[in-house]
Amino acid sequence: MRAITYATFGKPSEVLEVSDIALPEPKGNEVRIKTLLATIHNHDLVTISGNYGFKPTLPAQAGTEAVGIIDAVGQDIKHLQVGQRVVASTPGTWAEYFIAPAAIVVPIPDAIDDATAAQLLAMPMSALLLLEFANVQSGQWIIQNGANGAVGRLVEQISHIQGFNVINLVRSASSADALKQLGAKHVITTDAPDWKKSVKAAVGDHPIQVGIDSVGGTASQDVLSLLAENSQLITFGSMSGQPMQLHSSLIIFKNIVVKGFWGGKIFAALGTPEQKRVITTIIQWVAKGQLSLQTEEIFKFEQIKDAVNANYRANRTGKILLKP
Repeated sequence: MRAITYATFGKPSEVLEVSDIALPEPKGNEVRIKTLLATIHNHDLVTISGNYGFKPTLPAQAGTEAVGIIDAVGQDIKHLQVGQRVVASTPGTWAEYFIAPAAIVVPIPDAIDDATAAQLLAMPMSALLLLEFANVQSGQWIIQNGANGAVGRLVEQISHIQGFNVINLVRSASSADALKQLGAKHVITTDAPDWKKSVKAAVGDHPIQVGIDSVGGTASQDVLSLLAENSQLITFGSMSGQPMQLHSSLIIFKNIVVKGFWGGKIFAALGTPEQKRVITTIIQWVAKGQLSLQTEEIFKFEQIKDAVNANYRANRTGKILLKP
């Protein structure tokens, strides 16, 4: 079968290749899934570069999320059947077939199409768990930069469901327009003069109690400067590639807590009932049309280098997907 693999860490467009490898066989508590569509996430590319929170053993199959059809089950499997359409988040999904532990395989209702199902788990779970991690409550105000990213768009959409308010910071008018199409009320471009005054005008006398930083660099300080006393600044990414730059005086005198958030680790630490709650909540929201998971473009495996480059495209408003 064909799979997208890498033998060394490095620039994804240079080290990824399509390889012919043996068809894997499921063990007793595993299933084999025939891939329909797989998603490219930023963390996939950071992993391939060798800069993520863990490093796989090389050579490695790339990818961590896909939708497909179960075509073989292990001897211990009782609740899943050949022919079911499912999604799974597990290493090695950029392949014609991949193996997944049965415990993490999620059946998909017919109301959810393949392109949506392919990106159903990682980013929506990160967004929901991030908000729960910050204990965001209805009526509160939060602010996020990189708001046109996958998690940022989902945080905005979840605000319509849960009743909190979001100030969305983006760097361009086109990104602002894309967010407004999702129903965002408060979108501010940081390349505008006196943009911080626009933030303060939007919130009025309401304190901003949570800041979400996915950019790093000087953008971290920009968010910090707008937070109220006794608030939180949470970082979960570094789109700029630069270390966070924070003025200690604001952290001290405003009593601001700075936290790091890694969605995969948070989810793994949850008990099974809580994991099921999170997944069920997301599926219900998506099936009802309350969450929209957008697709930018679909590439064939043989176009992996083009697909990776497309993922880095400025002002991208949807996920890049791979089709065997």
